[in-house]
Amino acid sequence: MLLRTMRDLLQENPGFNPTQVVTANTWLGVPNDPKMDPYLGIPGTTTFDRELLRRMKAIPGVELAAITSSLPTTNSNPNAVGGLAIEGLAIEGLAIEDRPVESSQDLRAERIRISPDYFKVLQATLLRGRSFTEGDEDGKQLVAIIDESTARKYWPDRDPLGRRVRFGRDPTEPWITVVGIIKDIKSDGLDIDGVPHIYVSTYQDPSKQVSVVLRTSLPATLLEPQIRHEIQSIDPGLPVFKVSSMNDILDRSLASRRFSADLVSGFAGLAVLLASIGIYGLLAYMVGQRSREIGIRMALGARRDDILRMFLRKGVALAGVGIVAGLVFSASTASMMASLLYGVRPHDPAVFLIVPLLLLAVAALASYLPARRATKVNPIVALRES
Repeated sequence: MLLRTMRDLLQENPGFNPTQVVTANTWLGVPNDPKMDPYLGIPGTTTFDRELLRRMKAIPGVELAAITSSLPTTNSNPNAVGGLAIEGLAIEGLAIEDRPVESSQDLRAERIRISPDYFKVLQATLLRGRSFTEGDEDGKQLVAIIDESTARKYWPDRDPLGRRVRFGRDPTEPWITVVGIIKDIKSDGLDIDGVPHIYVSTYQDPSKQVSVVLRTSLPATLLEPQIRHEIQSIDPGLPVFKVSSMNDILDRSLASRRFSADLVSGFAGLAVLLASIGIYGLLAYMVGQRSREIGIRMALGARRDDILRMFLRKGVALAGVGIVAGLVFSASTASMMASLLYGVRPHDPAVFLIVPLLLLAVAALASYLPARRATKVNPIVALRES
């Protein structure tokens, strides 16, 4: 089941095209004296963001550039809102206009800041409405783009476009108008579905966490020095870290599951090997102990095929008892693995059918060698030795 989970995740559509996308990260640090912070407030951060994007687009080989506060599948968005807590991140409230306050208590979503070309870089699908523009900035109407999950969950029978939402419980906070709906992007991991996300313009709601996403045919190793130079040309004190391709990020997001699958596969293979050796050794011992009986049977007219089938039946019967016991135990404990699975039911019929058949085939093969050895017993030699 873990192997099927791993296979399904490797084939999972992340909601965007990760090919030819390079990412880099920086952090707009906070000095001890807030008055010395050049990125305090929206104007300072917006100026940095625009200059950063201008420089990134000027790098030879870069087709498009954008920034975000949270890269897909990294599960590191520092602005989870509502009741969703990821790695101890801050929790806020979410309100929807024209909804009673009581009905807004359990609303949750993740807020992700992005620049206008973000969806173009990722080649994500805009289903309805519009993307952000350079004009969606401070002082203008606050706008947001929601994903399919948000639309289905909070507006199941209404059109979300033009509706307004607000982050936090403070009624004085401004409303944000929904202007677009994007196809779901796996922002929290390939194995996490249905989490609502609300995208806001980084020019209206900036973040200290800045991740650059570039669409380019160049490898990350070749671009890293240029990205580092351009960022630190704006501010030499800024760190630049985790420069990698988006495909590498997707691979890293599956690292723990890949390790679990490899570990379980290794132990499963070892268990099958030990079981095969055990069956082979037991039947080989039985053939040696029953050589006189085999000789008598063959002297009385038993055919070699009869002797072969007799020992094969014993080996398969031994394996059958173990398989039945294993099926009962697996069926009773399979639900405990539910949290480790994706796209596979704990009591998946295919798994509970194919695996026992595979084990039975391995047991038959392990039984065949000593059974074939039994057919080569010379009845005269066996009787004489007895």
